[in-house]
Amino acid sequence: LTLEESFHVNINREALKSLGLDTGPWLTAFKNEIYAGSPGDADFFITREQGGAPPEKVRFSLGSLAQKIAIITPGQKITYITDVIGSDENLKKIICLAMGSDHLFIEAAFLDQESAIAKEKYHLTAAEAGSIAREAAVKDFTLFHFSPRYNHREAEIENEALEAYRSALHQDLSDKP
Repeated sequence: LTLEESFHVNINREALKSLGLDTGPWLTAFKNEIYAGSPGDADFFITREQGGAPPEKVRFSLGSLAQKIAIITPGQKITYITDVIGSDENLKKIICLAMGSDHLFIEAAFLDQESAIAKEKYHLTAAEAGSIAREAAVKDFTLFHFSPRYNHREAEIENEALEAYRSALHQDLSDKP
């Protein structure tokens, strides 16, 4: 499962102040226009309060206002992998699915020394999880779904996965037996 946000829109409060604008519900409407992909030359109106004087309706083009006050950053990609066998075909699909994820949540049910049991039970080893994270160029990953046989031995699983992740050798997972 992969969830990917399109992008984030944050507001530069100093830029708001320099334009004489206050925060308010209009910012939600402004962000919604950006998320909807409205054209930059579309008119966007803001009612500006003027301390006792009648409110003033100010017109901006959406694009110019966005350039002045919006900080647009990429969204995050999060991938969740569990209950899969580490077959060549699956590993390729998982790497493709997780490619470039900001965070990968991935099972590591067994140590690599028990890879036969992992395959029999349709699970990944810690080494496979770390290799997948490396091959998919994920920024960060979290291991979960450890076999009960590893109670109080979680550090072994984490170390094996980290070693595979940090491996200088660019192991081709398709050559794995």
